[in-house]
Amino acid sequence: MNAAEFNALYPVGTPVLAYPGARPEDDSNDERLITRTRSRASVLGGHTDVVWVEGHSACIALSHVDVVSESVFEAALLANAVAAQGALPMPTRPARSELEQVSEEIARFGIYGAALPAARALVKRADELVTENAQLRARLSAVLDICDREQRNAMRWENPIPVPDWVGPVQRAALGDDKRQAVAR
Repeated sequence: MNAAEFNALYPVGTPVLAYPGARPEDDSNDERLITRTRSRASVLGGHTDVVWVEGHSACIALSHVDVVSESVFEAALLANAVAAQGALPMPTRPARSELEQVSEEIARFGIYGAALPAARALVKRADELVTENAQLRARLSAVLDICDREQRNAMRWENPIPVPDWVGPVQRAALGDDKRQAVAR
């Protein structure tokens, strides 16, 4: 799509996913911006169609910009916020030095034999939960990445195709029931 076509279809302030470096299909580790256009598209140097977006100082080639609906924009912002806070509650466990203090206190109160094995079992379970949490976060991230990819693929053509019906419910499920209303906005 060239700058004139983009401007005819999308006003300034349109929600987009922008890729300042490489598109995710070319480099999955590159930066993705969830943002809005802050200018009309134009031709840079007579050869590259570009647009400027909020939160980024340089222009971005239109080939690196995916226009998204408001609901997809809101869902992507929410997914980033959830990811920044940790997709799932992170179980915590006492530092080893605290465990040593607990062990000393248990020994001092004369219940060493009964309580220490239970404390060790709790620490072991906490370690298992931390590992399980990391695995679940990776799986959730993979599910959201698949949803993002399907939305991008639907929107990347001059005449966008419908986003697959399963994407919305899967995103809502991945973000949790309490997030459904925010995603639907």
